[in-house]
Amino acid sequence: MQGTSCLVVLVGNSSTGKTRALWEAVKQLPAGWRVWRPADRTALLDGLRCQRSLARSVLWLNELQRYLLPHGQPDPDGQAAAALISLLAEPRRGPALVVGTLWHEHHTNLTRQPTEASQPDPHQQARALLSGCILTAAEDFTTHDLQAVRDLAEHDPRLAEALTNGGTRITQYLAGARELVRRYEQAPPEARAPLDAAADARRLGHSEALPEAFLRAAAVSYLNPDHWRIQTLQWRQSWFERAEAYTDQPCRGIPGPLTREVPAPGQPETGEPVYRLADYLQAHTARTRRGECPQAGFWDAATDHLQNPSDLMPLANAAKARQRLHIADRFYRTAADLGHTDALYDVALLRQEVGDRDGAERYALQAAGHGSLRAVWEVADLRETAEDWEGAERLYTRAADHGDTWALCCLARLRQKAGDIESAEHYAHQAAGRGDTRALHELVELAADLNGAERYALQAAHYGGTHVLRELARSHERSDPKTAERLYRLAADHADADALQDLARLRQEAGDHKGAELLYQQAAERGATQAMRELAWRRQRDKDPESAERLYRRAADLGDTHALAFLALRRQRAGDGDGAEQLALQAASRGDRDAVWFVVQQREIDGDPDGAERFAHQAAGNGDSTPIWYLVQRREFEGDRGGAERVYRQLAGQGDVNALLGLARLREITGDHEGAERYAHQATDRGHAEALRYLFQLRQAAGDPDGAERIAHTAADRGDSVPVLSLARLREEAGDRDGAERLYRQAADGGDAGALFALGRLREAAGDQDGADHLYCQAAAQGDSWDVHLLGLQREGKGDRDGAGRLYRRLVDQGDPWPLRCLARMQEEDGDNASAERLYRQAADHGDVPSQAVRSRWPFGLDADGRQTKRWW
Repeated sequence: MQGTSCLVVLVGNSSTGKTRALWEAVKQLPAGWRVWRPADRTALLDGLRCQRSLARSVLWLNELQRYLLPHGQPDPDGQAAAALISLLAEPRRGPALVVGTLWHEHHTNLTRQPTEASQPDPHQQARALLSGCILTAAEDFTTHDLQAVRDLAEHDPRLAEALTNGGTRITQYLAGARELVRRYEQAPPEARAPLDAAADARRLGHSEALPEAFLRAAAVSYLNPDHWRIQTLQWRQSWFERAEAYTDQPCRGIPGPLTREVPAPGQPETGEPVYRLADYLQAHTARTRRGECPQAGFWDAATDHLQNPSDLMPLANAAKARQRLHIADRFYRTAADLGHTDALYDVALLRQEVGDRDGAERYALQAAGHGSLRAVWEVADLRETAEDWEGAERLYTRAADHGDTWALCCLARLRQKAGDIESAEHYAHQAAGRGDTRALHELVELAADLNGAERYALQAAHYGGTHVLRELARSHERSDPKTAERLYRLAADHADADALQDLARLRQEAGDHKGAELLYQQAAERGATQAMRELAWRRQRDKDPESAERLYRRAADLGDTHALAFLALRRQRAGDGDGAEQLALQAASRGDRDAVWFVVQQREIDGDPDGAERFAHQAAGNGDSTPIWYLVQRREFEGDRGGAERVYRQLAGQGDVNALLGLARLREITGDHEGAERYAHQATDRGHAEALRYLFQLRQAAGDPDGAERIAHTAADRGDSVPVLSLARLREEAGDRDGAERLYRQAADGGDAGALFALGRLREAAGDQDGADHLYCQAAAQGDSWDVHLLGLQREGKGDRDGAGRLYRRLVDQGDPWPLRCLARMQEEDGDNASAERLYRQAADHGDVPSQAVRSRWPFGLDADGRQTKRWW
């Protein structure tokens, strides 16, 4: 840690050693670091608000999805991700190390971008947070890794056994994964029942700790009634204890499939007993039971025995996704009764979806009464979409009664559309009187002519919203400059200094330099720092450095960091290096790092490379590495390879892996291929994902195909298949199909799903449709499902419905539920409604069917057994 906070997230599936690897890394930190593990998202947000400084702290966020995907749903407004971004961006709060783990499926969910601009983007903040901080825990050991294990296995019988029986999945085998699965699959009926109940609860979103009362009650519905009847009374009275004796037994030194949580030695047991399902077994059953929707007894047990809204909410969401709408409604209402305000929002939207408009309004207003107006906005917006203007207006009015100014803006818009201008203005003025001029702004945009727009803009200015006048002026700059200038003057008359600056800009563009000068002076007198900087630049141009200095200083005193940067540059040019450094660091501490870059650049221009380098290193120590990288790249560009190498070595010694890549590039340029590879390997070993890729590209550009291929194979052995894929595509384009297939196969053997898809393309081009589809399904199973789904849709679009259906069915057979909806739609289009119904229900049981596709088919959802329900409210 070089004084800068950072985030590291290890992504991988269960039992791949993510948590242990992170903990071993944390143990390498110097003495004095503390670890903070927030219990949940709420504790994280509260802690980040209260603890302004987390210097020398490790923020431990194991299972990061619990914080960024609370209850399996997007984090509202991305608050948790935004709070972490803020922590990482504020040097004064660190240095802090934020570490976390994610399963691949959660990482995919959090980083997925909307496919269309109109789609919501609930994970925008999470995607920004996770960018550039991901390390992947490999599922399989590479050839290089396995050789290292073989060397160690000569003295470790556990590793020898894992090599013999675990294949390339050494970590999973050592974690007892296979034994856990065997114990689960061979469990007697009384033990299999609580295992399946626990697996379904975890799969549907329940937290790790499963209360005994719930587990016992839910498991009953998984027992076979015929098996139950033939047992003795003693067996029936002790079946759960017999099950516990089986599931609690350890597997190869790790806890059993389902274990009861026990207190630490010497500590009393508190509260209701809880059980935990083994992580690997959870991952296993999430796949094998994906299409199973629990029976009524499971949902009833959850209603009767779960008292934590954080457990009820994900179960409610899971029930809704499976079209068990009356069950979801019950869970949402129970969670709301237990104090979860967001549940009122969810039940309001659910009631709106099934047509209970009165219920939707009632629950939305209940949520508003608890301080959450989100449900009112959503339901009112849906009313507007349905052109139920009266219903929408009634909801907005109730929200306005709770002090919501946005609701007043919406009321103004509705009244304006209805032609009731007087009421529209009334609501707009109410909102503006409470500090919200958005309604008046919207009336400006909806006004029929300039006079009306100007009148509303002036009203907004009366309430302090002079920006409305400025925006109206800006919209007329090209078409009617005189009107624009008049509107800017009106804004200036309402004490808007920015309007004076805009006027000055217009005067300057018109060639009226004296008029512009006068307006800049007026703006500066009103505290506009941009105007002060403009005037300072003019004074400097006119050879009046004292006046320029005063203006820059005045702007800096008002918080303008750009002015500090210009002052620093002036000090440097005047020979006052110490003063320049002081001002530049002052600007950097306020978030403006350009000042440091200016000073470093000026020293370099002035022929003081040592001074430039020293200050750049000082900035890097404060978390800003831009100046030092500017210097090293300038050294390279000017041919000073010795100077560049010296800086690269200094950076590498401070832990900067990018510097190793720079050293590799220098070695490559000078023809030292062996040295280049050595540095590239060092960078790769330290986590630089693209070091070998870069070296591969250099070899290709230098016309060394043999060297490029050797680097590509080396990268593949280290788990990076990108160079091999690049070579494969070149072979394919050159017509060398055998060579391309050999390389694609190498990448596929390394776990690259895209390579499997490419192999499928080659097979399909050669006429082997069955072999191609087999490879496509393999690619989907390894994570490239999007391309395979798109291929199915493309076949449909080209009229190959048989080929699309064949591919869809193969995907379904291997556990992918998405094609079920496509198959159902195709059956529906062919008029086979019975088959379509069956497929839609399968998709619903998987929780993978769009509500709009089945709402007309099942207006009120399905019951626990999958039968269509009647109206239930």
